[in-house]
Amino acid sequence: VIPFSQRRTLVLERLRSMPNIIVPDLEGAFYAFIDVRPTGLDDLEFSERLLNEARVQSIPGSLMPFGEGRVRLSYAASIEDLVEGMNRMEAWLQSL
Repeated sequence: VIPFSQRRTLVLERLRSMPNIIVPDLEGAFYAFIDVRPTGLDDLEFSERLLNEARVQSIPGSLMPFGEGRVRLSYAASIEDLVEGMNRMEAWLQSL
């Protein structure tokens, strides 16, 4: 079993290399809560397009208190699935 700390490190490093998102330090949770406002999309459109165009699931932050402009990405998945999801998300962000 791969520890969550390794998953968190992988996701943090990959997200920080991607354009037009702001990635805060990830702490004890099993998800990243990233700021997507630099993309020019609101969090609802970002999540919908990320799912439809890149096949990566996220949760719009505006569904939570004080989360507008951010999306939540879980890293409670296998390393293989995380790498695939990060690859898809990065390619999609570069195409915006």
